[in-house]
Amino acid sequence: MKIDEELAELFGIHIGDGCISENPRYSEYYLGGDLTEEKEYHDNWVGPLFNKKIMIPLFNKNVTYKEHPKVGVYAFHIFDKNLVNFFKKFGICSGSKINAGIPKIILSDKNLLKRFIRGLFDTD
Repeated sequence: MKIDEELAELFGIHIGDGCISENPRYSEYYLGGDLTEEKEYHDNWVGPLFNKKIMIPLFNKNVTYKEHPKVGVYAFHIFDKNLVNFFKKFGICSGSKINAGIPKIILSDKNLLKRFIRGLFDTD
């Protein structure tokens, strides 16, 4: 799959509000935001975009967000090694984001970089 502007934005959103966790027993992908401030953003933009660019082409299904009122989070969790590998293939890995980088293909294209930054800034 080629990185286009929408996928670049999703990668920025992931760096801002996503998480990949892996261990020998499972591979998990998480994406979410604040329940009160970001629910509409996720329902109207992030979820549909994630479905269009990743879930439907790869898995033929949509993500399902859940409200977690005790911690104030609106998110989805997907336990799927193939989804985690999809992100890893583009250089987005599990672990701390302190050293997270922007995929080189995004850095080399001004339009992709703009959309990546948009996704990152919209989440942080």
